[in-house]
Amino acid sequence: MQRWPLLFSIAVAECAQAAEHPSSGLADAASADPAPDAGASDAGGAATTTNGVAASSSSYRLGTSTAMISVLVALVNRATDSEPANACTTVTQGPCVLTTCNYPSDASESMTPASVGPITLAGAEAPVTIAPQPGGTYATFSDTTRLLWTGGESLTFSAPGGDLPGFEQALVAPSTVTVTQPALVQGRTTASRGSDLAVAWTGTSAGALMLELSAPQTATEPLVDAKCTFDAAADRGVIPAALWSAIPVASLVVTVSTQTTASQVVAGMPFSALAFTTALAPDGTQLQGWVDLHGWP
Repeated sequence: MQRWPLLFSIAVAECAQAAEHPSSGLADAASADPAPDAGASDAGGAATTTNGVAASSSSYRLGTSTAMISVLVALVNRATDSEPANACTTVTQGPCVLTTCNYPSDASESMTPASVGPITLAGAEAPVTIAPQPGGTYATFSDTTRLLWTGGESLTFSAPGGDLPGFEQALVAPSTVTVTQPALVQGRTTASRGSDLAVAWTGTSAGALMLELSAPQTATEPLVDAKCTFDAAADRGVIPAALWSAIPVASLVVTVSTQTTASQVVAGMPFSALAFTTALAPDGTQLQGWVDLHGWP
């Protein structure tokens, strides 16, 4: 399991947060890793990378006003050095893929930025383009005055090529849904390690509803990233007890979004395209907070 897909998810999340809170200093599934067979594990050590482009368009209540956030971000690199062997383990429990990683304190992963030329998102309210900067990294687009989409639009990500070949990928824009279960009280909810947890939402969208649970690596605990994927049109799902019992920490950050994604191979490496919209709580605010696990040994 490469660290890169996790970094891609984190970078997208941080870009969205920075646009919402410019003073925070930060630079919010979604990686496009294929899910392994149930019960399978991946010890890591492969020398490949996943490149990608992601866009977000969300609107939600913030205090007494309505906030809007639109983001377009891309991370493109050449093949990377491998991770330390056995750094990460991935298991599948029902609709959820759980990754835990213990990186040595001196671990590093060499990534060489590369360009595929200007990357354009078409089909949105207005076309948006981000350009490669000196050294190959990409500028980030963020806008808090308009939405890129409201749901159902036909989106196309494309680039003409540069250091790496170009690409074109079409997606249908996801729509906003409201999560009714689990309910967050003052930003927190609880789950029992011995019980399933029901997930329910109103509204429908193309693609999937992604509930992501995460915790950073500390001196005593591993990095944890669990992605639970449900058909966005289904309006309900279940997180199995087996997932909770496999998570080695007591509290996790929870975020929920609707997503459409696709992947293709560019220059021998997976290249993913992702469009996502933040899910809402019943009061119209963003659905994000903490899950505290009961039954911790």
